[in-house]
Amino acid sequence: MNGIGMVHRYARALYETALSLDSVKIVKKDIYVIDKLCSEKEVHEFLLKQSKSFKILSEFFKTAFFPYLKSNLTINFLKIVIENKREDILITLKEAFTNVELKQNGIIRVTAEFCRIPDKNILTLIEKNMEKRLGGRIKLETKLNEKLMGGFRISWNYMQIDNSLAAKVRKLKETMLFGN
Repeated sequence: MNGIGMVHRYARALYETALSLDSVKIVKKDIYVIDKLCSEKEVHEFLLKQSKSFKILSEFFKTAFFPYLKSNLTINFLKIVIENKREDILITLKEAFTNVELKQNGIIRVTAEFCRIPDKNILTLIEKNMEKRLGGRIKLETKLNEKLMGGFRISWNYMQIDNSLAAKVRKLKETMLFGN
């Protein structure tokens, strides 16, 4: 199965269960703890290793994760993740959970990438244009990406507008090599 789709399904199930139990706030805090733990190099590498027994995984989670979590729902969720051998989804769970929460609230996450810090007027213009284009509220996030060389790239819901200098150079190169 697709990794992005898999983590999204798990995140959606966790969010919907937390919502029904009025526990979104505490589960969200736990998700941030899990994300912090997964960002540790040793934990990250361990989660991506292919051959781990259920017993080793269970013991690892009992010592490395469970003591830091506040919600039994989150702990039980992790137990299901371990049983299904899907521990690698934890690396991107925070992003997927946030996307599910935003979607539930009618907000679309939009990421704008720039090679340098953009002017506030540019950000306001992008935000207004994207809200108009998508027909609703958005949450605009920015990232710096020097590889763009100039311009910008906007991404949302697996869609993209690439108005970067790097994309224009790539297109010019393709035109020179292959015509059209």
